[in-house]
Amino acid sequence: MNYCPKTSFGDPNTDYGLKENEGGIYAIGINDTKSKNKTQTIKIGQTTSLCKRFYEYHTCFPDGVAIYSILKVPKQRGRPVQGETYSKKLIEIEKLIHAQFKSKKHKQTTRTDGQGEWFDITYQACVKVFTSFKSRGNLVIFDP
Repeated sequence: MNYCPKTSFGDPNTDYGLKENEGGIYAIGINDTKSKNKTQTIKIGQTTSLCKRFYEYHTCFPDGVAIYSILKVPKQRGRPVQGETYSKKLIEIEKLIHAQFKSKKHKQTTRTDGQGEWFDITYQACVKVFTSFKSRGNLVIFDP
């Protein structure tokens, strides 16, 4: 699959330079009614293939998803440290981002007890937290 589906903010392939097997942490909304000051339900997730993940969301949301932020995390070159994998690295960063949202008292939205990936936050709060992790990868912010 060499294609990321179009989102409500453009084509990730050409507009944002996403590559097929590029992984990272992302923040998406389930609609495209972004407002910088309005609280919205935003999913914070991780994947080893951003294009593939956005394609999967496109199946559920045919009009596309609203992408708020992407932290593209490069794969480690050379031999990885024993027990460390690319997936583990992404999960670790995702957990740190979740903890940052929780520490700022952003409401976690989930139907089950335990870990949830959906938060009721504003666009500005999302960007602020993602920006604090820019040293971990290539940060892409989508401005409404």
